[in-house]
Amino acid sequence: MIPDIVCTSSLIYDAVVKSYPQEKVYTIEGHNSIRIIKDPRGGIEALVFCSYHPSTPGTADKFHEGVMVHYRAFLKNVGLSR
Repeated sequence: MIPDIVCTSSLIYDAVVKSYPQEKVYTIEGHNSIRIIKDPRGGIEALVFCSYHPSTPGTADKFHEGVMVHYRAFLKNVGLSR
């Protein structure tokens, strides 16, 4: 199963994360801007990123790197916890 990738602003990030059953929500130590939503079989249902819209003037590079640093941590699967 391919996970959903959900990007939210800081204004709605907490509400989006709380919309998932909390027993399915995991974090990566040191990466507060990503939540991993696991399905009951242990697979990944969704990745939720706290970000901002890349069309904001002057933010394309910052946006990309800001999201990718958390995505790389997810791929390395370091410090996954509740």
